[in-house]
Amino acid sequence: MGFLDKISDKITEQIEERLGTEKQYERPMTQTERIESYSKENYEKHHVEIDKHNQRMEQIFKTDSYPERFNDVLDCCSKIIELDPYNFDAKINAITAMSRNGKPEPAIDACKGLLKLYPNNPMLENLMGEIYWYSEDYGSAILFFNSVIQRTPCAEYQALKAKQGKGKSLYMCGRYDEAIEFCNDQLLLHENDEELIDVKMKSLEKIQELNEQTQKANEQTQKANDAPDQPTSDSSQNQNNTSDVSIPDQISKFAKLKEQGLISDEEFNEMKQKLMKKI
Repeated sequence: MGFLDKISDKITEQIEERLGTEKQYERPMTQTERIESYSKENYEKHHVEIDKHNQRMEQIFKTDSYPERFNDVLDCCSKIIELDPYNFDAKINAITAMSRNGKPEPAIDACKGLLKLYPNNPMLENLMGEIYWYSEDYGSAILFFNSVIQRTPCAEYQALKAKQGKGKSLYMCGRYDEAIEFCNDQLLLHENDEELIDVKMKSLEKIQELNEQTQKANEQTQKANDAPDQPTSDSSQNQNNTSDVSIPDQISKFAKLKEQGLISDEEFNEMKQKLMKKI
């Protein structure tokens, strides 16, 4: 054996030794990677059938009768999951269909199961928030939306979706002042977002509506207290005076919201004009 042959054999030994060491210390697959690999294998085996069910679902999503066809969506999802038990999209669609079809408990259980496989996944946490929102458990919904907001960069779609969900949940909880403040803060980052603006305006209108209800209740109480002692004409005058007092109180409350930066000058003036017309 020549000198060059010896050098070649030595290099080959070193390469084989290095490759053997790398193989020995090769990082084992995570549970998520194993699941995704298994799902990919199943899709390659059954992609024709899976695609057929996916196409059927897409047609259902495009129709106006989609809300009436949740069971058809669940049927498609169950057939896909039979072929590919870890098909992520099918599980998401099935959970969504169950939550919209008045089945929050199985939807929550299924979503919790996915969160064990994909912990801290913002899409799944938003989905949990939506399930609780549709089941009118707005406090629990806010917890999941907050989790997404705290961990997800604000530029990502899931972060904005969580903020929209939290704003709507605050409104549905009757926490109107908080909803206005939250939407104002987020509109600095997501300028002109229609859903956040809509929540803010609805909250302002609700505050005004509640103020008017309080005003009417006070007027009726005052009228009932004064009626035995005063003529009808004086009672009418008293009602007007009570209104004059209550409306400035409402304007004052909106002025405080403006001072706190919770509403703009334009929004304050709009609310003020609506109240002034009632005097």
